[in-house]
Amino acid sequence: MPPSTEGYDAIDYRNRRVEIKTTTRASIGLSASGTKAQRLIAVRISEDGDAEIVYDGPATPAWEAAGKAQKNGQRSISLSKLKKLAK
Repeated sequence: MPPSTEGYDAIDYRNRRVEIKTTTRASIGLSASGTKAQRLIAVRISEDGDAEIVYDGPATPAWEAAGKAQKNGQRSISLSKLKKLAK
């Protein structure tokens, strides 16, 4: 999708709206106002540049499991929590 598309980043092969998050840390930030995405993909980039898909699944469970909204308008969720949701 074009940059700054509100609520999602891409459309997948099944025509679902997808939010894509990447991080080098142990958590990702999710919008406190929710998402228009149906699918979330979370990717962790290691220090040596390797990428690991931590979560690729429904967006709603991730938003429901995320912490309270912070002053910056984000809700945080740990990658370990996302991995548990993926099972």
